Amino acid sequence: MGRKSGNINWSDELAVSVRLVGKAILRFFGWVLSIVMTLCLIGVITGVIVGGAFLLYAKDNIDTSVDDFADLIKDKDLTTRVGYLDADGKYVDLPSESLSAGEKRSWVKYSDFNEYIADAFVVIEDKRFEQHKGVDWLSTIKVTIQYFTGQGMRGASTITQQVIKNVTENDDVTIQRKAQEILKALNLEKKYDKTEILEMYLNSIYLSQGCYGVGAAAYTYFGKEVKDLTLIESAALACITQYPYYYDPIINPQHNAEKRNLVLKYMYDQGKITQDEFLSAYEKELVLKVSEDDDEDTSASVHSWYTDAAQQEAVRLLRDKFGYSARIAEKALLTGGYTIVTALDPDIQAIVEDYYENAEWEKHDNSPIQPNSSCVIIDHSNGNVVALVGSRGRKTINLGLNYATQTRRPSGSSIKPISVYGPGIEANAVTWGTVLDDVPINFGTETINPDTGEKVYSNKHGYPKNAPDRYLGLTTVHEGVRNSINTISWRSLERLGLDNSFDFLTNKLHLTTLIESQTMSNGLTFTDKAYAPLAMGEFTWGVVVKEMVAAYQIFANEGIFNDERIVLKILDNDGNVIVDNEKKSEVVISAQTATITTKLLQDVVATGTAYKITLKKNVDCAGKTGTSESNNDKWFIGYTPYYVCGVWFGYSMPRSLNKFNSVSSAPVLAWDAIMTKVMQKYVDAAKNGGEPLKKFVDAPGLVQVEYCIDSGKLPTDACRNDLRKITEPTKGNRIEKGWFKAGTEPTEYCDCHVMVEYDKVKKAVAMNGCPSENTIKVGMLNHLRVLPFNIQIADAQYTWQQVPDDYSYEGLTSSQPFYIKLLPAGFYTGYTKNGGYYNHACLTHIKTEPDPPVTEPVIPDPVIPVEPAA
Repeated sequence: MGRKSGNINWSDELAVSVRLVGKAILRFFGWVLSIVMTLCLIGVITGVIVGGAFLLYAKDNIDTSVDDFADLIKDKDLTTRVGYLDADGKYVDLPSESLSAGEKRSWVKYSDFNEYIADAFVVIEDKRFEQHKGVDWLSTIKVTIQYFTGQGMRGASTITQQVIKNVTENDDVTIQRKAQEILKALNLEKKYDKTEILEMYLNSIYLSQGCYGVGAAAYTYFGKEVKDLTLIESAALACITQYPYYYDPIINPQHNAEKRNLVLKYMYDQGKITQDEFLSAYEKELVLKVSEDDDEDTSASVHSWYTDAAQQEAVRLLRDKFGYSARIAEKALLTGGYTIVTALDPDIQAIVEDYYENAEWEKHDNSPIQPNSSCVIIDHSNGNVVALVGSRGRKTINLGLNYATQTRRPSGSSIKPISVYGPGIEANAVTWGTVLDDVPINFGTETINPDTGEKVYSNKHGYPKNAPDRYLGLTTVHEGVRNSINTISWRSLERLGLDNSFDFLTNKLHLTTLIESQTMSNGLTFTDKAYAPLAMGEFTWGVVVKEMVAAYQIFANEGIFNDERIVLKILDNDGNVIVDNEKKSEVVISAQTATITTKLLQDVVATGTAYKITLKKNVDCAGKTGTSESNNDKWFIGYTPYYVCGVWFGYSMPRSLNKFNSVSSAPVLAWDAIMTKVMQKYVDAAKNGGEPLKKFVDAPGLVQVEYCIDSGKLPTDACRNDLRKITEPTKGNRIEKGWFKAGTEPTEYCDCHVMVEYDKVKKAVAMNGCPSENTIKVGMLNHLRVLPFNIQIADAQYTWQQVPDDYSYEGLTSSQPFYIKLLPAGFYTGYTKNGGYYNHACLTHIKTEPDPPVTEPVIPDPVIPVEPAA
């Protein structure tokens, strides 16, 4: 049967199809919407949970307070007084040293801004400043995305947020820091209006050339106050802040000009200036007014170096006491009407200032670039800094770079008493009479020649070098200190240990500039816990003169370290003590160690590297010189029973001092001249029947003992008959007295000297064929050295070794020690300056079958230690 057919109603079919498709589309979009709504709900819930968690975290871990900022805009303009305590403990004011908001680096109120300065900064730094409430959220979201995609977290900070960074001095690139900055910024905008925030901002930004705030920058670049700046000058300052060095108008005027024109265009586009104003400054020349007299400060009275240092210490003390940022503390100090009570001795300060302004320092030529210097004097009984000068010549600027308290320079050998010998004697690692070998520690990098298999060394002269370029051989600690021998301090440090030395300097003597480990951006790692820094003063960044002088207190003060202090107290405007910088003391070495080290350093002044000190004729003096690598820095730190004084000498930018004939004496001579005047009143008083001069006092528990300076042990006849009594009479006495803590003095007899038959006619070690009338018994050194290079060693020709019975002398010369064949081929024992070898074999009298040199056992004489006089 066929199917029945009929007419189809296509409109009905289409309607049905549309309904079906519509239902499917609605079902699909409903499903999508359901997913979206679910995700949104999850997002909201997650956001609430995360937000709640963040708020809880922020409550406990993020400081959002802005209470400290009130101190920045307090309407106070009170002068802070600076003075000292006289001999009776009464405060004496120094009106010429007072501090006030009139200082060059002071705070400028918003009412004293000119009409352009604020707008110039706003258009380039934060054009929506007037609209936002502390945070530009669009920019913040953008930067957040960049952070999570690995592009860092820089930029997007509003002026309000920059105030937070400038005042808190926290610029870490972390989420927590950014969150804290945002929350603080929101709070700051709630508490202060826009003009107050701009005042904070424009007084806290860095504008190159050491300028913090527009007030300092206006004086530095244009020699005027902010209210007097022109439009182009205002724009020039506004473009510096993003990259201060790059846009510095002195260093990079072209870069400043390009950015300055952009600032002017933004000001015009945003309606801050008229077209005529814009054209008057756009692409016009910027005229700077930098002082021709070395940045001389004409804006206020020029304070002393001491007052500068007191101001800086007062800022630190206020920060420590109240948790202020540096900027808030400085603002409070300049406007709060405080009284700063210092440790100044005005008479001593005048002596130091007079010397540094008027002394005829040696000049190599007529170059305007001459070495600089600084000086600090501390009363070692209490740590009071009684005087300091931070640079040579007349002081022309306030808060200039202070080479006494701010710069860091290598100390050279002046570090040795506090890094090696003091703590070494304290730990019984070394004594006065410890004998160490003054020969190179190494000869540089050691490699193997691939062709010959032999060892190859990179430094044939040896390291470390001494000055002069020679080695002494067996040397006592006493001699090592007296003549500043690098190898002796190095070998002493090996006995003490790097950890002990570094810990003593940083934790006991509080040297703040040493680094345990620091990795640079190029991957190189530096450390001061190493032999070159600790044994020779070649530190990564250097040390501060004031801290070095403070460290030497321990030797003059029975082993007690006092925290050095310039500021004793700070009083508020009502006379209440708000900071009491009390004396802080700690015993860091024994009085016995202090006495022994002082006696070692007295010999440095008597006959060592500081022998030019003349004050020693009238007053007990002790001290240590220092010379850094490449002869860039010279030091002398010395002390009397009254004061410790340190002098540094060197170029502002490190360079060699070799052109100066007597530069090694410059700090010594400066110290001597200054301290002679400082001590004159005590000398005069003693001569006129007043108080007797103080002297260094020996601590109880010390013994003075004779010892052999070639072994450090009790002397024998062999020591007394050393060959040098014949060949070098001035060096023939190998016995001296040394000072020891009771119980550390030598108790064993010398086993370094041996009695040897010597041919006095041939000046050689006697052989069996030498006539008896030619021979005598002398003491020689039973000490063997095996060196890859034949270097100059003072005692090389006095060494001796036992040779076997079948030893052959064939082929030897008078320019070789008789025992040279004991050494491996290509190695040496060292030579003496005159080229002779007193320890060569007597070749004239060698038998066909030679016998070994004759030796006799040494029977020591009993030696009774000499006790010090009661």
